[in-house]
Amino acid sequence: HYNEYAHTKVLLFLYVISLYLYYKVISPGYGTPRAEAKMLLADTSYTRVEDYIMAQSKYKLSNFNYCDACDFLKPERTHHCKTCNTCVLKMDHHCPWFAVCIGIRNHKRFILFLNCALVYTITIWIDSFRHVYLGIKSMGPGDDTPVQFKICYLLFTASVFTLTLLVFTGYSIHLVLKNIQDKQQKRELLMEEGQTIDEGHIYDLGYYENWRQVMGQKWYQWVLFGESDNDRILSGTFRGFLFPVNDTILERQQDMLNKGLLL
Repeated sequence: HYNEYAHTKVLLFLYVISLYLYYKVISPGYGTPRAEAKMLLADTSYTRVEDYIMAQSKYKLSNFNYCDACDFLKPERTHHCKTCNTCVLKMDHHCPWFAVCIGIRNHKRFILFLNCALVYTITIWIDSFRHVYLGIKSMGPGDDTPVQFKICYLLFTASVFTLTLLVFTGYSIHLVLKNIQDKQQKRELLMEEGQTIDEGHIYDLGYYENWRQVMGQKWYQWVLFGESDNDRILSGTFRGFLFPVNDTILERQQDMLNKGLLL
């Protein structure tokens, strides 16, 4: 039995949540090294973020990258966005639909928005398809009364948006599960035949751990998007300055590098 009232409430709920998540992606933003460094060192005795990172890392660090444009430290997995004119911690991409970058601070909310918007468009598609189907089914022999054009147009629009969001959401989730960024460049092995081999990357901890790093450690945290929840996620990567690595892949890449096989 179709409940029109319940269906409307579901659509309204999804619409409001999507709008709120859209706002939370934009504000408080993506996370810059300069801003996050102040928060990282707030409760410590360190005055330089480089010293703090070296003290917390289990690997010996000697070289740090700096951004000339920002005149500040440029940690690993950080990219400088020419559109936003700033470095973005763990930058995934600059999203024109939000007019901001997707980075360490808003990545989870971006994923939640895509999923919520996808469910919203699927719900509209199901409803519009139902109306079109029932309209065609109710037409008797010789009945030339057309199904309302606005319902058919809604079905077409919902189909386009649903397919687009399905592809983009799937791709974004794939990047999260592989723990790679859209801008991340993969290293390649030099082969005599000119072929390349994907040897993995050091931040790939496995699908489950990669997902938890972005969405939260507990399953019930995966749907939360408050500031306290965001701070818990940021603390797991030292606010985007130091990420856990896969020791096996790191050792393999180091061996390849020593042999001159890694580009």
